Formats: sequence, C-alpha cells, structure tokens
Amino acid sequence: MVLRVLETEALADAALPVAQLATHMRLAEGYALVPGQEDRLRLRLRAAIATIERRLGLILIAREVVLTGPGGAARIAVPVGPNAVLVSVEQELGGVTSAITGGVLRLEDTLGPVLELPKAPPETAQLRVILQAGFANWDAVPAELAQAVLAWGEALDLGEDAPKAAERLIAPWRAARIGARV
Repeated sequence: MVLRVLETEALADAALPVAQLATHMRLAEGYALVPGQEDRLRLRLRAAIATIERRLGLILIAREVVLTGPGGAARIAVPVGPNAVLVSVEQELGGVTSAITGGVLRLEDTLGPVLELPKAPPETAQLRVILQAGFANWDAVPAELAQAVLAWGEALDLGEDAPKAAERLIAPWRAARIGARV
C-alpha cells in the first residue's frame, strides 16, 4: 500500500530565506525597494523547495502534510520525513468518514517512517493521514540542502536547468528504493 502526498500547508512568507537568496544571487543592497522583487524571490524559493522536497521525500520547513491512499494494510510506509509526528488518521468508506485511533508512527532504519494501525482498514476504504513533518525552520535545514535550494532558486530565476551542483548536493539525501518498502 502506498500513500501519496495530497497537499502540504503553504509556507509562510516569513519562513522563506529571501535575504539569503538575494545574497546568493549577488543582488545589490536595496533590492527590496524594487517593486515585486521580493515576491519574485519568494516564488522562486517556493518552487525550488517544492522540487527538492518531491525529489527527496523530505519536508524541508516544518508544516502540516496530508497523505491519501487505499486501505488494506495495518503497516503503511510514510513517504515523507523527517521528524514526522502523527496528527490524525481517517478512513472514508461508503461516503462515511471515521477517525482511526491508536495509530503509531515508527521510524525504521531502512524504511523511514512507518504508520502502524491497530488493524488493517478495509481495502475499499480511502485513508487520509495528517502529519506534522519537516526540519523545524530554515535554520534547521542541513547546510547542503539549504545551498541546493538557493542554487535551484537562482537557476529558476535565470531560466536555466537544474544546476548540477544542486543535484550533487541532494544526492546523498536520496532514498535508495529497491523493492517494496513495507
């Protein structure tokens, strides 16, 4: 059984490292005085963060994540991390939504987070899992991932392809996926 990321809570403007991206891009002091400049940098940062999060299965800046998938298993691999905390689990069956209590999120060495439910929901049920996941804030993001975001944001702003340096920075963080996870 596989859960998919349905949505993530929007990143607050204050959580984005706009000044760091401006410094990385060597923008002149006073860049913020140019109308729309900060909005443009925020847009590039959001896109760069989303791209890296999708490639790694990691949430960089902590926020709420909604996952969905079919029922049928009591142990379910969770496709996001790190520091995931279970908020709630619901199942929809025949148009009726009900909460599933007693679920536990465990971190397994090779698999990453795994959701363990007291019993397997019916296969025809649709699960909705809400987690709080991610590194605490931008300052807690590991340096190589933060640098990759800045490089990606700059490339997006210049209309270039993903920088090879950013790909190399995120490579050690990629999960090796061989066979089934759970």
